[in-house]
Amino acid sequence: MKARLCAFALMLACVACSPVARETHTVSDTATPHTEVAHHSPTFASPREAALAVTSSDAARATAASKHLRALGRAGADALRAEYAADIAFTLGEGPDTGRSEAELARILAAVDTASGQRDGWASGLFWHTDLETAKAEAAARGLPILNLWLLGTLDDEFC
Repeated sequence: MKARLCAFALMLACVACSPVARETHTVSDTATPHTEVAHHSPTFASPREAALAVTSSDAARATAASKHLRALGRAGADALRAEYAADIAFTLGEGPDTGRSEAELARILAAVDTASGQRDGWASGLFWHTDLETAKAEAAARGLPILNLWLLGTLDDEFC
């Protein structure tokens, strides 16, 4: 349990508040890197390649893939959700067992949390921005409002 005492502004372009939030979305493999987080990956040719790498037993590669997907913004989080839609459905009790080990499933869910910027992001389907201008641009493009939260800690911590 880590405590973070810095205040962060977290913004959400509210798109996952509707029932369609859990739908699988097709993601382009040519997504442009997101500006919120620095580029952390070794090299992944596409968001799908990074999404597949999060199940790697090599912890450094799996972590790099998760951070790379976060750096891609919503496209990275959507790539993960699309690739592992069946595993997420199983975890939510909405689909059959996919046959993955508990360790592999835990790595997938943790990667979705990292990419979405929220603990249990795999269940909520939300994507949280940490940059107001990026959130404004996405909200304007999608015609959606912004929920602006100021808090101690980050939403990906258990006790933020």
